[in-house]
Amino acid sequence: MKKRIYGVILTLLLLMTVPPAASAAEHGIFQGHMLDGALSDAVPMSQGHIVGTDNAPIYQGHIVDGVTADDGQSAPPDSALPDAPAFTVTFLANGAGATVPVSSKEVTNGRAYGELPEPVRAGYVFQGWHTASGAAVTANTAVNLSADQTLYAYWAAAAYEIRLDPNGGTLQEVSVAIPDGGNYGELPRPTRAGYAFEGWYTHPRGGERVVNNAPLFRLESHTLYAHWVPAFALADTEDYDTALTFRDVPASSSYYPAVCWAVRWGITSGTSPETFSPNEPCKRRHVLTFLWRANGCPETEQLLDAVVPGTLWAYENGLIPRDILYNDEDASTRSDAVTYLWKLAGCPEQDASMQSVVNRFTDVPPDSDYAPAVAWALNTGITNGTTESTFSPERICTRGQIVTFLYRCYTN
Repeated sequence: MKKRIYGVILTLLLLMTVPPAASAAEHGIFQGHMLDGALSDAVPMSQGHIVGTDNAPIYQGHIVDGVTADDGQSAPPDSALPDAPAFTVTFLANGAGATVPVSSKEVTNGRAYGELPEPVRAGYVFQGWHTASGAAVTANTAVNLSADQTLYAYWAAAAYEIRLDPNGGTLQEVSVAIPDGGNYGELPRPTRAGYAFEGWYTHPRGGERVVNNAPLFRLESHTLYAHWVPAFALADTEDYDTALTFRDVPASSSYYPAVCWAVRWGITSGTSPETFSPNEPCKRRHVLTFLWRANGCPETEQLLDAVVPGTLWAYENGLIPRDILYNDEDASTRSDAVTYLWKLAGCPEQDASMQSVVNRFTDVPPDSDYAPAVAWALNTGITNGTTESTFSPERICTRGQIVTFLYRCYTN
């Protein structure tokens, strides 16, 4: 009986001195045999990383207390089993003009990819290596492959090259670099003898005007073109009937003489070599630019790159209020057009004829701001209205109409 009791006590004492088993939560997940309460000959359950607590090394072999090994050998956290398979990783530069210094390398399952090559591409910033499915791969990524792999370089544009074509003028700075997400900023101004710079446009002829600090109209490298207008005083001439090549301006049309006159003196040109587009709506800045050119393209006292010269000139001469300076893209109405001409003429009073205009044009209220201008335009022969009884003051002014107004005003 005493021997049995002594045996139980000895067993209890031995159990109290046995170190606790290694914790899977603290030292990774292992499989193997339990020996004296600790894992023996432990190996990871997969051929991935052997991960230790706080990046500490994990001892291979007989594990005691989870931190020491009686064989004295250790492995870093990114170690792998000796028989882990190896694969070839190929690096694809993935972009026009891109190069990569190393085309491939060998990696081993269970280990990290290690140092990866740094590709280069002019005008772009390297955004890292990615798998075909788009997953990012870094030097610390664990290798877990079943076949050879291709990694693709991802890029982001470092800057867009904006080429500036002076289009007949001269310019020292022929291109600017604009960072991704930026805007045009302050664009340089070219010069050209005998011409006034009208602004930068998206096409050599026509296109959209690009103002300073505007967002890029195309998110890639592209070219902007300078537009010019002749800087000369308009001469009085009767020889306006120059040969026209516009297929949409027949000689029998009411605006044919006006188009010939406007094209001859550089007040406007066609929308293409073969078209004038007489029925196309005219924007406010177009009408003001036509007026500016008809007055000899005078220089302005101010210099606002975001404003075309015609609009700035119109503001300085009281044709438009200040809020129109940066809002000249709206279409111009017929009442706008005759009001500009009336103001340029000095706002002549038409008291005696005011009532007759009101009586004739039922759509011109006598208390409207443009009633005096309509009366003046009617009395001077600039317009006859759209019908016998209507002027259509809110109707958008077309290209054919505005050059007709100008032609009658400046050649009368």
